[in-house]
Amino acid sequence: MNVYKLGKLPPDLAHLAKMPKIENYVNLSTLPSIPAAFDWSMRDGVPFVYGMDGNDKYGCCPLASACHQIGTWTGQNGVEQVGTEADALDAYTRFTGFRRDDPSTDNGANMLRVAFQWLTMPIMGRTIKSFATVDMRRPDLVAAAAYLFGGVWTGWALPTAWQGADEWTTGPSTSGKWKPASWGYHATHLRLVSPQLYGVVSWGGLIPVTVPALGEYSDEGYVATCDDWLTNGRCPAGVDGEALAADLKLVAG
Repeated sequence: MNVYKLGKLPPDLAHLAKMPKIENYVNLSTLPSIPAAFDWSMRDGVPFVYGMDGNDKYGCCPLASACHQIGTWTGQNGVEQVGTEADALDAYTRFTGFRRDDPSTDNGANMLRVAFQWLTMPIMGRTIKSFATVDMRRPDLVAAAAYLFGGVWTGWALPTAWQGADEWTTGPSTSGKWKPASWGYHATHLRLVSPQLYGVVSWGGLIPVTVPALGEYSDEGYVATCDDWLTNGRCPAGVDGEALAADLKLVAG
């Protein structure tokens, strides 16, 4: 794998801590059994299309990965809407002020800020109704969140050791080339879960991620509700998306 552009900005941990947490809306003990393995990136054996969406040239990964999430939602519930470089860069421009003709404006984006903007500013013609954070150190919660909400929008503090790697895993330590964020920050769409590996969409392809690596190097994660994923205001298995949206308004300031 080549080394492509990154673009996620470091999370605002103080602000992030105030956001609604998915564990407040999902009682794992009362849910139907979450499959041990699932992959939202295909339907009836036909894989969806996830492109580079400009992330080989620009630091638009928070918006490119949002386009990938929309592709999953629409593909699983109707006709897949495939994101393009134009879609990602249009959102990057509207959300951050980026301009292709001015390299000084290519400064990446903060995922939490994008999430708030996405409530009212469409990406690929779609807004979200609500969002919540996911504790990425809890494999049970990550699996449930990904299953119920069609994936997890995942932020990373990438170690230099992952440059050119075909799989993201842990190393002998978290120093040197294995230090979190020593390469930089990145955003992906996590859409595959299995007992040993996750799968994230990034740079137009699938990257396997070990369970320990997710806990070590993911620095933020979100689920979102969208009309393409909700049925009568609820996510699969009955999570109340409308209640989540109402609670989000209480902390939106």
